[in-house]
Amino acid sequence: MTRHTDKELKLIKRRNAENWLLMNDKWLRKLRRGTKSSTIKGNRPAGSIRKRLEAGVDYGVLKRTGKHSGCKWKLTPYAEMLLEELEG
Repeated sequence: MTRHTDKELKLIKRRNAENWLLMNDKWLRKLRRGTKSSTIKGNRPAGSIRKRLEAGVDYGVLKRTGKHSGCKWKLTPYAEMLLEELEG
């Protein structure tokens, strides 16, 4: 297994975060203001959508507020910064 330096790990994490934002661009408008997972539509099963949302948390671009049925997903300030750079 390849060992990466701290700088390489930081770049990998950033690339993963950018890729997540680009792959899920249809959700960004809702995620900017905060939304429940049930309002996010896709041509995938609900479990798959939830896994993608949880991956966003792992990459640092999403945060989850509330508990269980009252849970909302929202973009983090880190995600907003990346989006500005990607759009600019």
